[in-house]
This record gives sequence, structure tokens and C-alpha cells, in this order.
Amino acid sequence: MTIKATSALADSDQRRAHAEDLLRDSLGRRYAYAEQVGHLLRRALQRNLTIFSKHFESSELTSVQFIVLCAIAEHGPISQNLVGRLVALDPSTTKGVVERLAERDLVVTGPDAGDRRKLVIELSHAGKMMLRGQIDHGMQVTEETFGSLNPAERVALVYLLRKLVEKDG
Repeated sequence: MTIKATSALADSDQRRAHAEDLLRDSLGRRYAYAEQVGHLLRRALQRNLTIFSKHFESSELTSVQFIVLCAIAEHGPISQNLVGRLVALDPSTTKGVVERLAERDLVVTGPDAGDRRKLVIELSHAGKMMLRGQIDHGMQVTEETFGSLNPAERVALVYLLRKLVEKDG
């Protein structure tokens, strides 16, 4: 081995040792970023969004718009505030999503008869037709996202994700 190659190996070993040191916490435990739940959730979300985009490309719906349409369909005429809470969106994001859906004539909005300060949202005829035409795609997205997980693993994954997102964990 040449001096240059030996030097390169030594530099590589030093960098690895330095990285090992940087990736240890105060108790000496190694932080394996590729095994961290946030990193894995982000990668799973990326996978899901890629699959979603493939199936929903022609509809031009985002995953958030689709889930908002589903929530409105399930709960009937509904306040903007409630739809946001049901799908875990902050008020300003909910407002923007509803406005974009209204611009596409997929929802109709109006004041609540009992409380004029409330904005009530319901699916338009076009929104109902759009949703009806996309439900099969939504099911395919879920199926492809699960990938090779067996039935028990699928149930376990959904159970654990629900547990993670509950307020009290």
C-alpha cells in the first residue's frame, strides 16, 4: 500500500471515529438516525404521497383536499372549524383548502342558519361526482402503501399510528 493510500485510510478512520463521537448522546448511546421514528415516518409519508400522486394525478386533488372532501361527505353540512379539527388541520390551512375546493366548485359554502358567524361547507354536485370517482383510487393508495405487510402487520401499523396521534398518546 502506498503512503498516499495509507494516509487516505487513516483520514477515513478519523472521520468515522469523529462521526461516531458526534452521534453519541450524553449517556454514550449512539443516535442511529436511520432508525429514528421521525425519519421513518417521514419516509413512509413520502412513499404514501408518491403513490397518492400517481393515482390522483388526473383529479388534481392533493391528499389534504381529498381527505377534507371525505370528511365533508361523512359529516354532511359541516362548519369549517369542525372539518379542520376532524382532519387535524390548523384554521388557516383549513381556510385555504376550503377556498381552493370552492374555486373548483367542489364545495359550496355559506353562513350557518343558526349562527351567521359560522361558515358551513357541503359538497357540491361536482364534488360528489369527483369524490365518487376517486374513492377506488384512495383504496388503492392505502393498499399500495401497505405494500408487502401481511394482514396482522397492517392492523398493527394502523393501531400504532392511531395511538401515536391520539392527544394523550
